[in-house]
Amino acid sequence: GVKFSDLFDAADVADDACPAGFTPIDTTYKAECLTLKTENSLGMSADGIAKAASRLETSRYAAIKGATSEFRKMEGITFDAKRSKLYVAISDLEKGMSSASKLKGVADDINMKSNKCGAVMELSMGADMVTTEMKILIAGGPFNGSAVVNQCDINNISWPDNVTMGPNDDTLLIAEDTDYHQNDALWAYDLNSGSLTRLMTTPYGAEVTSPMYYKNVDDKFDYLVTVVQHPYGESDEDKAASPDDTRVYIGYVAVPAKVQGGDKVSFKALPFASTDAEKREAKFTTSMTVNDKDLALNGYQTLLRSGDKIGDAVFGQAVAKDGSKLENYVDSDLPGGISTSADHTTLHRLDSGELYAITQFEEEVGTMYISSLDRDAVSGTLTVTGMKPVDLSAAYGGFDFCAGMPTPWGSHLGGEEWDFDARAFEAAKSADKDFDKYLAYFGMTASAQ
Repeated sequence: GVKFSDLFDAADVADDACPAGFTPIDTTYKAECLTLKTENSLGMSADGIAKAASRLETSRYAAIKGATSEFRKMEGITFDAKRSKLYVAISDLEKGMSSASKLKGVADDINMKSNKCGAVMELSMGADMVTTEMKILIAGGPFNGSAVVNQCDINNISWPDNVTMGPNDDTLLIAEDTDYHQNDALWAYDLNSGSLTRLMTTPYGAEVTSPMYYKNVDDKFDYLVTVVQHPYGESDEDKAASPDDTRVYIGYVAVPAKVQGGDKVSFKALPFASTDAEKREAKFTTSMTVNDKDLALNGYQTLLRSGDKIGDAVFGQAVAKDGSKLENYVDSDLPGGISTSADHTTLHRLDSGELYAITQFEEEVGTMYISSLDRDAVSGTLTVTGMKPVDLSAAYGGFDFCAGMPTPWGSHLGGEEWDFDARAFEAAKSADKDFDKYLAYFGMTASAQ
């Protein structure tokens, strides 16, 4: 296969500078001095090497070509068709975004005020769907470094992670993945007024992922789906009374209305979790208003939790290519190789009316489940009627699934978050533990090869 050294020549950084003939770059990998090879032992041409580098080492290749490489923690993205705007969550305006690299000669295109609480950015889109303008839509903070918990203002966003358009054309939903709020929240941002309303809070140590508002699931109800990932996992681990507390929640809110894009929508604000009992809950606001009509909401309804057994399947159980359970999977969250880190769930309604949920887990062993659902015509309640792991063998397994979305064609689009540093991987003296976990899907380990 193609290795890093087949594409690039590298030199050491000396006195914060690169030697002649090497391009200084500073990406998520680190400050480096690189140049593209013009030939290699594989017989590739200079054009072939450049093409391979642009696909396999996009970040490094783009930086060499002069692209801005200072963005940090870019996360969720969504499109506002009414305004022709693109919204991008940036969890942390730090490092390269707020200060220049020490490496001489590196482009310094971004100089923003440091903000540990992050921001959602707004990009104006032209008719060609290309943007040349980017500005802050809403920024988190202020930040109080002396606070024991909730260092970011509890009445503002902190480390925005996922963004999606909400019930109407004027609502942006913002989900948090933050260490600076003890209980992460889901927010509704009014794109007309600029007002921010807290809709949901999660248990200690959890994050809100997978927010998506569905209008095509039912003829009477809309559904807002979210995932409460790894409760007690990123903070306050000692507060979990039992392993059962740490199981992931896949849940939803059934909205008893068919909201249209031009409707006027607002939500009753949910107070920040203040008591210990509230800090252990996945809690959603109790009401919303559509065109001046108040609608009662039945709160956050749990559809699935990791470890739930439906038929022969266990939700979140890692499985190998041959379908066998990986019960001894290293570093699994729960006994038996069960993950608490579901990151994204999508709903899918077929032309026949059948309803399914597809859930992907953020684990080095690619894990994805499909569940068949039934819905109550009166209450809108969803229930799981069947479940099985998704066969990923045609895609050579999966690695660290993160965000996803339902496509316009009704399919599930899943993304992987983690890309290996090919340079470090090639130079490693021992087997990479994370790669070993990926290989478990095939019944192999790198150390055994």
